[in-house]
Amino acid sequence: MKKFFFALVAFAAAAMATSCTNEVLPEAQLGDEAIVSFTVSTPEVASRAYGDGHTANDLYYAVYLWDRSGANTGYVETISKVEGVNTPDVIDIETVVDFRLVNGNTYSILFWAENNAGVADVDWRTMTLSFNPAEANVEEYDAFWAYVEPFTVNGRIDKPVSLVRPFAQVNVGTADYEAAVAAGTVITNSGIEVALYTKMDLASGQVDKTSKVALTYAPAALPNGEDFPVQPTVYKHMGMNYVLVDDAKELVEVKYNYNDGTNDYQRVYTNVPVRRNYRTNIYGNLLTEEANYTITIVPDFDEEPGYDVFHAFQYGGEVVLGEDMEIKHPLVVKAGVEATLNLNGKTIKNKAENTDTDVIIVEAGATLTINGEGTIEAVSGNDGYAVIAEGKVIINGGTYKAGVDQNGDTNAVVYARGNGKVYVNGGTFPNDNGTGFVLNKKDADRATTIIEVTGGRFYNFNPADNAAENAGTNFVKAGYESIEVEPNVWEVMRIVVVEDADELLDALKGTEPNIGFEQAISADYINIPAGREVDIFMNDQKLNSGTTTDYGFIARDGSNVDIYNANYTAGGGAIAVVNGAEVTFHSGEVYVDTASTSGRYLFYLTGAGSTLTIEDGDFSWDPADNQKRAYIYAEAGTTAYVKGGNFGKASTRSGYTDGFLGTGTIIVTGGTFGFNPSKWVPAGYKATQNGSTWTVAAE
Repeated sequence: MKKFFFALVAFAAAAMATSCTNEVLPEAQLGDEAIVSFTVSTPEVASRAYGDGHTANDLYYAVYLWDRSGANTGYVETISKVEGVNTPDVIDIETVVDFRLVNGNTYSILFWAENNAGVADVDWRTMTLSFNPAEANVEEYDAFWAYVEPFTVNGRIDKPVSLVRPFAQVNVGTADYEAAVAAGTVITNSGIEVALYTKMDLASGQVDKTSKVALTYAPAALPNGEDFPVQPTVYKHMGMNYVLVDDAKELVEVKYNYNDGTNDYQRVYTNVPVRRNYRTNIYGNLLTEEANYTITIVPDFDEEPGYDVFHAFQYGGEVVLGEDMEIKHPLVVKAGVEATLNLNGKTIKNKAENTDTDVIIVEAGATLTINGEGTIEAVSGNDGYAVIAEGKVIINGGTYKAGVDQNGDTNAVVYARGNGKVYVNGGTFPNDNGTGFVLNKKDADRATTIIEVTGGRFYNFNPADNAAENAGTNFVKAGYESIEVEPNVWEVMRIVVVEDADELLDALKGTEPNIGFEQAISADYINIPAGREVDIFMNDQKLNSGTTTDYGFIARDGSNVDIYNANYTAGGGAIAVVNGAEVTFHSGEVYVDTASTSGRYLFYLTGAGSTLTIEDGDFSWDPADNQKRAYIYAEAGTTAYVKGGNFGKASTRSGYTDGFLGTGTIIVTGGTFGFNPSKWVPAGYKATQNGSTWTVAAE
């Protein structure tokens, strides 16, 4: 993308400072003033059509001294006004404008950039704009402005100022121009009639609603030399006009007048959306087919980032989000469009003060696929949803948030209405407030909407058992399970459900990444094959395995195993991690129940590179005294990380009283212990004794 800036090339900063000093500092002494510097630029422009900012090459500005009483009763003095300098526009160079202003005084500044052939007039004392268009298709009517709110000078100030246009651009294009020419009709001139505003307050940015009148842009030569701003179909540019509009979208009637030098024609387009800094495009077979036309509104030259996203949502295709976006209005995927959005680690969110408060709306007949990491957030303070599905939405990744409304009630995050269809294959749904329906259907449209979940991580919301559509609502697709992997945290995944030892061992020989227990299972031992990657969800169902002479659960060479919600009773040793295997124990209970005094451990690590991570859980053994027991035995070359959990007392047997044994590495950064774990606690953490237990936490 390119940026277009207005430079004051012929007006040296030193000369300007002198001019300002003569007017601004009649009472000031040397040293009482400070430099206030503004870097002036126009917004990024993505298109190669009319409205690229080239024609606005005169920069004007005025400095206003505020009421010294501090009452802010109005602007009492116009300090400086510099007339247009008629310099060529300068591309990709920022313009720095310096003012020497008095410390302690409060000022505001108005900037205006235009072409000297423009028809907009600025009343500098009242800071109002009057716009009186004459002919149609005049690019020189384009203009930009910025108002710097009152600020008090206390030393040097450097501020960026982005100028934006007060206009919408209305374009008319046709695909049947050559057909009309072949039929003997050669259109040479066009104009429009539209009822819109002629005055605007440049300080507040609000149009004067009483200034709305019927405006006639007299027919003039068709636009020439620029592409119509809708591709890939080639449309003949039949009209381009700037209209003064408010910041909020408004629907207007546009009468399009055109002639061939002999005959006059008119087409009328109703409910045409216009919005400041946006393009409105009317296009189709306008000359030969009365009803065949399309109207779109796109922020080609809005100051907000993300033009590529707007374009993809209007016309389809895949787009990678290149920067964070804070939007003023919802991003709308238009009917009939298929678009793919890669969040690319970036964030799209709206503003709490917005009147349009949703982030993304997918219209009926449209399809949006969302990939990648990143965030879509409807902020607190409004009734906004992160995603509204009237068409089809496929969520494969990303983080989705919605805050609370003005009443403190939690908003839904993804909302289906009409015939909307939502397919959640992945993503994260924090639901920090914990009271809302993360996924929800419009009540009246429950029969026509679809929400289907096959993946994702949900906080404070179980997609398989919630009250979004009455108690017991289940959005999870058959063949998938919603597993509580942490307290009040659910993950949805495809799971092989097993009911006995044979089914469990067969499943472990397969390749499915998730295995879930349906009921209690007893086995001599559970063998995790070498290289196997699997998550095991015991779902608090009882597991009995192991003998007095062997371990009941063995993760073999290079396997990678995650264990959730265990309820495991071992007959001797519990879990062995062998020859470079990795085991992560997330939650649940491990208990060794045996009268044997032989040396068996809850976790035994052997073989170089074997790794154990304990996130949480409860760990204990038969309370008989004098047993050869330890919670972890780590041989040389192995590593165990203890990040949490509750560990009972150490053995009273000589040589086993430490609780953890072996010459391997054991690092404890969390948990509660019935023995002193300090020798395994690294720098930055501390074991604090409370009676007969020690708790480890960061210092």
